[in-house]
Amino acid sequence: MLLLTGARQTGKSTLLRHLCPRHRYITFDDPLMRGVTESLAGRAAVFELFGFALNEYPLTSSTVSGLFDRVFVGDYPDPLVHQVDRRIFYSSYLQTYLERDIRMIQNIQDISLFQSFLELLAARAGQLLNLSALARDLGVAQPTAKRWLTLLESSRVVYVLRPYFRNISKRVVKTPKLYFLDTGLLSFLLKYPDPQTLFSGPSAGPLFENYVITEIFKTMKYRGLAAELYFFRDAVGNEIDLVIDKGDRQLLVEIKLSKSVRPRHYEQLERSGLPFSNPERFLISAFAESIQLTRQVRNVPPWLAHQVLD
Repeated sequence: MLLLTGARQTGKSTLLRHLCPRHRYITFDDPLMRGVTESLAGRAAVFELFGFALNEYPLTSSTVSGLFDRVFVGDYPDPLVHQVDRRIFYSSYLQTYLERDIRMIQNIQDISLFQSFLELLAARAGQLLNLSALARDLGVAQPTAKRWLTLLESSRVVYVLRPYFRNISKRVVKTPKLYFLDTGLLSFLLKYPDPQTLFSGPSAGPLFENYVITEIFKTMKYRGLAAELYFFRDAVGNEIDLVIDKGDRQLLVEIKLSKSVRPRHYEQLERSGLPFSNPERFLISAFAESIQLTRQVRNVPPWLAHQVLD
């Protein structure tokens, strides 16, 4: 058995109908299916479908402006490929997701409170996630907030990036960072009216970082790479935006929304004392050329972010 999974509206049914045009199609898209407990463990090969990656559906213009057009619209097929009005799409998406899926799966009574939770997460995208403070601001118990976050993570609305430690057990308990797997939904929740306002606003840097990290995550999943993603931060001020742990080596990535590259943008990558045995170092910036900055650090433009995995 092949199992294709993923968030709503990523094109799962369309893809399968395209690949298997002569097969009979039966839908099990029924909320009563939440009671099914059969895991099919060992009998199903699982594939996951996300929104379009950049190497699947390239930018119309390989510029920072072109990238922010994509950040604003997002990667779902309807607004990106079919030019469905993004306001209609994302408002309908939230209504369907919240009122049908969430209520049915978790039996959440106060849907408006859950939507407020989603909006508070959007405001914290790219930041350390203090779940107890978030629960306090929302007026709910921390276990409730944790359960809601787990639901959003498992349904591929958000992505939780955990900190890197040599001690594996610490990675689970320490404070993570939060990202949205579709920046179109994120920019909609943040109520940005157009890409230009987004690019010039205070969320430009976090959304740029969000897009790059989720682009690398999607590419890694599609290639079936045996790697894990983390961020790194220690007590003495060393910080790396993204650590791609391949086991025998680590790819260290700094992400900066800057058209001109300065040494301060990649100084963290060259610091001594970092706990990595065999690192390769990359700066992903708005500078449009892929060039070697120093003997250790290479600049990669964001529309080629997947190349760091090569």
